[in-house]
Amino acid sequence: MHTKKVFICILILLTLLFVSCGNTDNYIDPNKEAIQTGEDIIKCIKSQNTNEIKDMFCSYVLSNKKSIEREIESAFAFIDGEIVSYDEPFPMTVGSQKAKSYGARIDNVKTDKGTTYTISFHGEFRNDNDKSVEGVRYIKIINETKKKSSSDKNEYMKEIGLPEFSKEKMDEIF
Repeated sequence: MHTKKVFICILILLTLLFVSCGNTDNYIDPNKEAIQTGEDIIKCIKSQNTNEIKDMFCSYVLSNKKSIEREIESAFAFIDGEIVSYDEPFPMTVGSQKAKSYGARIDNVKTDKGTTYTISFHGEFRNDNDKSVEGVRYIKIINETKKKSSSDKNEYMKEIGLPEFSKEKMDEIF
């Protein structure tokens, strides 16, 4: 009889433990966030909203890249025509609970002038060691139409932000 009561108590405790761990009200899915950020980047490029796209960048990039607004405006000018269609952003996430990188690639970004692009971004979704790196780190735009006929990446690619952190910064945040 005593064993039956102990078993029931353990069963109740395990049930409570599993139920309490299932609370996802505050959980933000990094893949969904990557898709949404990709959609927001497209929206900002279409509307040429420099401030909104600038606000997506992490504070580390904003404080270390003084030419960010010029880079954004240059990227807007790099797009030949108006964006008329694109594939859904393909999310990529990697890392632990304390330090998770995220990004997305958007293929087949087509303009009304027939030019095709790939737009991607990379950033830190979460970093408990250094909150200044949370957000978008860089955006890359590749003119796939020009890439077929040119070997000079300066002709077919634009980057906004910092493609890589310095070794010192990487040691500090990871």
